Order: sequence, then C-alpha cells, then structure tokens
Amino acid sequence: MNRKQLRILFCHWRGWPFGGGEIYLFKLIRALRDDGHRISFLTQKDPLNEKIAGISWHEIAPAPGWRNAKTQWKTIRSILAQETPDVVHLHETNAFLAPYAVNQLCRWMPSVLTLHFAGVVCLNGTRYLHDGSICQHKVGFQCMRCLSIHPRRIRKMLLQWLWLNSLKHVRCVTVGSGWLKGFCMRNGFSPDRLYDLAPYWHEPGRGMARPEKSREILFVGRLREDKGLFHLLHALAWLKDLDWHLIIVGEGEQKDRVYDYIKEMGFRDRISLTGTAPQEKVGTYYVRGAFLVFPSLFPETFGIAGAEAMSAGLPVIAYNAGGISDWLVHGRNGLMVHRGDVQGLSQAIRQLLEDPKLRREMGQAARQDMSVRYSRGSHMENLYQIYEKALLTDT
Repeated sequence: MNRKQLRILFCHWRGWPFGGGEIYLFKLIRALRDDGHRISFLTQKDPLNEKIAGISWHEIAPAPGWRNAKTQWKTIRSILAQETPDVVHLHETNAFLAPYAVNQLCRWMPSVLTLHFAGVVCLNGTRYLHDGSICQHKVGFQCMRCLSIHPRRIRKMLLQWLWLNSLKHVRCVTVGSGWLKGFCMRNGFSPDRLYDLAPYWHEPGRGMARPEKSREILFVGRLREDKGLFHLLHALAWLKDLDWHLIIVGEGEQKDRVYDYIKEMGFRDRISLTGTAPQEKVGTYYVRGAFLVFPSLFPETFGIAGAEAMSAGLPVIAYNAGGISDWLVHGRNGLMVHRGDVQGLSQAIRQLLEDPKLRREMGQAARQDMSVRYSRGSHMENLYQIYEKALLTDT
C-alpha cells in the first residue's frame, strides 16, 4: 500500500544489539528505511554503538536524573530542528533521557512509545516481589514494601515515578502482548492510547527445521537468574537416561556458574556454550534443533526467541509467564509449564524427546501459526496506522 513517507526519530538507550528488544528495533529501522522513510536515531554515547547505514545517527551524554536535564533538552531541541521529524518513536529511554526531556519531547512532538518490558512501569524496576513472585499490583503506596529507605533507592524511586508521569503525554503506546496491555491498564494507561503490536514478524525465507531428526535442545537468551537457565539445567539432570545435547546461545553474569555446574554434573560432553552469536548464526541453530526451551521467570513482554524458533519450525517449551501465552498454544505448537515448576519442565522435555512425531507436528503448527499471525506486511501496516493516529491526535 502506498503511504506518505515519514520522517521518524527513534530514541533508545542502546545503539547495539544487546537483546531481543534491540534486535527487533534495528530490524524495524532497516525495514522503514528500505520502505523509503527518513529515519534518525538518538541514543547515548557508547563505544559499543553500531551505526546503521542510511540512518542519521545522534549520540548524547546520558542525564537520567535532574542534573543537566535542561541542558540535555536544549541538545535534543537542536536535533529536532535538524531532523524535523514528523513523529518521535520512544523505546527504552529512562536510562539516558531525563524525565524533564521526555516530558518536553512528548509535548512538542507527535509521539509513540513502545514498551519493551513491564519493569519500566515499576518503581523498583523489576516487577518482582520479595518472595520471587510476579507483582500484580499497580504502582502506588504498596510499592514501598519492595523499596528500602536507603537514599539511593528513594532517589531511584522518585526518578522512576517522574519518568512514568512523563509518559502521560505520549500520544500512542504499543504493547507486545495481551498480558502487558492488561498490566498497563491496571497502572493507569488509557485503553484508547494502547495499541497491540508484537515486536516481531515472520520471515518466510528462513530455513525449515526437522525437529524429529534432531536431539539438540536449544536455550537462547542472556545468562541471568531471571531467564531460568538453571531451572533448565536442573530439569535435564533428571534426564540422564535419554539422548540429548543442549546448546546454550548467549552471554551473561552467570556464565562462570554455568561452567561450574556443567563440570559438577559431568555434562561436558552434553552441553555446549556458544556465547553471543549474530542473528544469522542463531538461525542455523534453530534449523538444526529439536526444540527450544524458554524457561524465563521474568514476565516477558513477548518472548522474541520463542517466536523466532517457531518461525523456523521448532516447538517450544516455556514457563507461563508474561506474554508467552500470546503465541504458545499448549499442545499445539509447544508445551506450557507452570512458572517455576522444574519437575514439570523436566517432564515436558522428556515428552518431546521421546516422541519425534509430536515434535514434527508441533513444529509444523508453530511455523504455520507464525506465518499467519505475524506477517511483515500486517506489522508494517499496523505500525503506520499508529503513526497516523499519533499525527492526528497532535492536530
């Protein structure tokens, strides 16, 4: 469909592919550039930044608090004068933009916000309670139970509150799942400003997996406590009688602990750590795998790794946390396990390892579901309609 070519300024705190949110964002920027839109990008200064060809790139000093907020806004105004964007598309900005700057930016310009994770709508920034369960409360006085009275924590809480308050001026907010949409509504976001837009689209040109032919189990994600890798390792410890090989794709602060556990359990020949891999390489792991295990304890906004695996024709085993249930249908394209149930996770892995036919059928259903629900054309059309609504709201 022919559309007016837009000038879009993206704002995000990282200019390099750190995680699923950045992978989606940079893929989106390239797609919009290729469709003829004029794209500019604002981020913080970082030696790891990877500039994108054909994109006007701007780096500024971070000022997430009160200090230097007006100076930062003055710099941003000069960028706005240079780029003259039709719309500003905010992603994760609370780590480098002052609440004052976000507030002014959204007042000055038609704005769209993409929420990548629910932690930003949390004064503690985690969405966890002290007992490890996922918080279901809206932001309010009950949040004090999760915050110490240390001056630094109080300062963090106040800055987070100011940042949340600045979001009231955003014209349109995109959410990646039904779970996140409901969460935002409980926290005061007006339903008429919330728009469903999964941070993913299916790429039909990818290779097709043959899960029934493989014994390779995949884990793709950062090696952090909340990604659930040790839940997966403990689950596999009960499956020594089966033939399997685990491939761990990712880096993180728990890497040394993972190595120690592998050595302790005698799994050196059964587990491989690849480290961080480019998307093209990750795609080859999907094609040769049997299934992906996605045991995230964190309430994922969407879960891009799971959707990517399904696009390649792999079934997925995952904990039921956050927005996973938007794309994982238990018994059809994968298996859903109650969050934190390591024994249930082990049983689900055994079920797929012992049934190649089930892996094949679920893998075929997974690829079909992704191609039908998450096409590139529908994604770009929905996004353009959101941009148009932001522009109309401004008028």
